[in-house]
Amino acid sequence: MGDKSSDFRVVGLTSIRMGEAATNSAATYMPSVMHTLGNFVPDSANMLINPEDVTNFFVEDKAEPDCQLKTPGTKILEFATRDMGNTMMVYLFGGAASGVTVYAAPITAQVINEKAIEVITKPINGKKFRIEVPRTSVAVGGSLRFGRSETGTLTVSAIIMQPYSSIPPFKMHLVD
Repeated sequence: MGDKSSDFRVVGLTSIRMGEAATNSAATYMPSVMHTLGNFVPDSANMLINPEDVTNFFVEDKAEPDCQLKTPGTKILEFATRDMGNTMMVYLFGGAASGVTVYAAPITAQVINEKAIEVITKPINGKKFRIEVPRTSVAVGGSLRFGRSETGTLTVSAIIMQPYSSIPPFKMHLVD
């Protein structure tokens, strides 16, 4: 089997970019146009890979399962930004901006917001990771704090979805 240990670590955040998720006819893994986001809340970025869900099937007079059905656990990318500019508000929530001074929230329900996301970690031991997720369903919330000890934040929660073609739902590249 061999040794499975390494000195590769995921620590810190260099950048997050988002773009339009590929359609079912797309031949590329990630979009060519990606928008760089910024002003992240420290320690808010997280990629959660939940354990698989297990359904046990039993037979009479047996304490242990006879068989199991396993389905992959939900995978979620989360992060928060302090950026409250109109460009960020419209990009994440929808709605419209009038110049740089007025943001107007959408007046109708927003359709499912699918985005591709790329995360680049900070280098540790001379290496960093580029995580590519070609299709997510993005939900955004906000906490517009009016106190003196904390600023407002926008929180992004992106459920990783299966791309339309037979490609993996995410890739992690080790880069210099």
